[in-house]
Amino acid sequence: MKRRWDWDLNVGAVHFLDTLEWLYWVDKIGYQDFYTLDIWPARMDTVEAIKECIEWIKAMRKSLIRIGDKRIEELIAEGNPVKTMRIIREAIFG
Repeated sequence: MKRRWDWDLNVGAVHFLDTLEWLYWVDKIGYQDFYTLDIWPARMDTVEAIKECIEWIKAMRKSLIRIGDKRIEELIAEGNPVKTMRIIREAIFG
């Protein structure tokens, strides 16, 4: 899939790691307001699509909590992408 195009798919379907990082920074800066879903569920049940997007967001947040802010800050400072990806993978998939 072309990353320069907004495919209006469910949350994380194309830009999973970008979305995970975005959630980290939104929480890090203390954003407490709302955000929206930019999806176009023309070929799927709209309510189910929205519910699934919300569940993915919750799951991504749980992964970030498992890693922890302090650990994420350490990983950013360390700058080791292989180690960082391993820790993210383990937090997501166990």
